[in-house]
Amino acid sequence: MPFYFGAADVVVQPYLAATQSGVAGLAAQFERPLIVTDVGGLAEMVGAAGLVAPPDDPAALAAALRRFLGDPALQARLGAGARALKASLSWDALCLRLETLMGFAADSSHADP
Repeated sequence: MPFYFGAADVVVQPYLAATQSGVAGLAAQFERPLIVTDVGGLAEMVGAAGLVAPPDDPAALAAALRRFLGDPALQARLGAGARALKASLSWDALCLRLETLMGFAADSSHADP
């Protein structure tokens, strides 16, 4: 996978239907921006790490890809978003969210000695 993701400037996911995508998470781990279709939870997951096109609209998907490839500032901004997405998907971030949800984050009595 490092070979393929490392060679990519952007990861395009032209799904017609989906709930989640492991590919989006992998793209984030390799700090690659995404262009996805607005199905399932992809748009919410991608956030500032990519562009979203309507599903089953090849022209809109192509326009998003042309926009990305033709705009170095957009590439840099989405690359920064991909790095932030990677951080938000880390084990540390997950544990912090769970601790916050469970009320442990502000309560040091649950910390290891």
